[in-house]
Amino acid sequence: MSNIQNACRKKQAFCFGTEDTRIVLRPRSYHGIPYVVVWLGVSTKKDALAYWLPHVQELTRMVGGRWAEFYTVRKGFIRVAQRLGFERLPDEFGLMKFKIAV
Repeated sequence: MSNIQNACRKKQAFCFGTEDTRIVLRPRSYHGIPYVVVWLGVSTKKDALAYWLPHVQELTRMVGGRWAEFYTVRKGFIRVAQRLGFERLPDEFGLMKFKIAV
């Protein structure tokens, strides 16, 4: 958690949300192509992912990103990801990886 806080303070990542939601996006680059990693996404709001996804996509576009990536261990996300338009990528570091275009 301190890595995330430090990155936000140094403007290497940006944090947004409300009382019931916190999201941290970290701009990255792959072979010179910008994208964003959803570094942290927590919420007590029902259907928060569907609600916040357009905001994540808009912020990703604003920083020049072409896609957003998300990692999780939660198996329930597979079904939700399909419904929201995420593409499942090969697992990395023991985590499921998903990608969505912006």
